[in-house]
This record gives sequence, C-alpha cells and structure tokens, in this order.
Amino acid sequence: MATWPVHRRPRVERIAIRLLRGEDSAEVLGRADQGLDSAFAGLRRAARTEHLTVEAPGAMFLGGDERWLLGWLAVRQRSSPGRVAQIRSPTLDAAIIDCARRLSAQGIGLPPPPPPVVRSPRPEGASPPDA
Repeated sequence: MATWPVHRRPRVERIAIRLLRGEDSAEVLGRADQGLDSAFAGLRRAARTEHLTVEAPGAMFLGGDERWLLGWLAVRQRSSPGRVAQIRSPTLDAAIIDCARRLSAQGIGLPPPPPPVVRSPRPEGASPPDA
C-alpha cells in the first residue's frame, strides 16, 4: 500500500486534509466557518457510508482513500458537475461538490490531480518500447 507523508503535500492540500479529517475550521483557518465544518462532517459521513477511510486528525500519512477524495475535490473546484464523470454515490458526489465550493469561497484552490495512468495494450508481436 502506498503512503504519502502529509508534511510533503502543498499547503492548500494540508488545509483540506485537516478539514477532511475533522479539525475545526477556527483552528485550521484562524476563523470559524460553521458551514465549512458542517460540509466536511457530511463528507466524512458519506465517505464512511461508501467504506472509504478518512484518517484521524494528526495522522502523519495520507491514505489512498483520502488522496482519492482530494483529487475529486480538486476536480469539482474546476468544473460543473455535468461536465465530468459522476461518482457512483450521489450522496458522496453532492458532499464533495459542497466542500469544493466552500473551499473555493475561502480562497483555497487545490492543485489539479495528476492525470490517470492509461495503459494501452501492445499489439500482438510488438516489442516493448525499450527493446
């Protein structure tokens, strides 16, 4: 299982990670935002319902499910819901969209997620690229 040290993530991602894990916005941002806290509580509930793992506040590493959620938050900050693939769970998708909009309203723009790795099958008999 791959792990990613939280301290090596960009500052804006560390803010989103702390909110995702349940830290209070007053502590994270220096100002309270009940709507933001409530939105992330809803995202945590929806993630648990879908059997996704969100680590406890202060955990040193970013889990795979958290990384997936951060990627979707970044995607939803950039496009309208109808323009990108939908997440299978409408409840989870709505929670992600709500959090993404609230992060944007706070001036917290997440970096775009890395592009997916697409592997195309090699035609029969073709050599690998380095051969």
